[in-house]
Amino acid sequence: MEQELVRAVEADHTLDDRLALWGRSLVGDTLLIARSAIRSGSGGHAADVEPVFTELIAEHTRRMDALGLTA
Repeated sequence: MEQELVRAVEADHTLDDRLALWGRSLVGDTLLIARSAIRSGSGGHAADVEPVFTELIAEHTRRMDALGLTA
């Protein structure tokens, strides 16, 4: 999948902005839904998963950087 994105961006640089926005939206929305689900069923342990969210965001940022899709 990553190689397909690299080829697409290299072939058409007009995709850069849209792909960057889509990638941020997809990850952001997913994290919001996950946080909401965890809060509703965590019994007060939601803070225990924050390091996981931090790492997920960091990994996503690294992937976006590698693709040249950073804001």
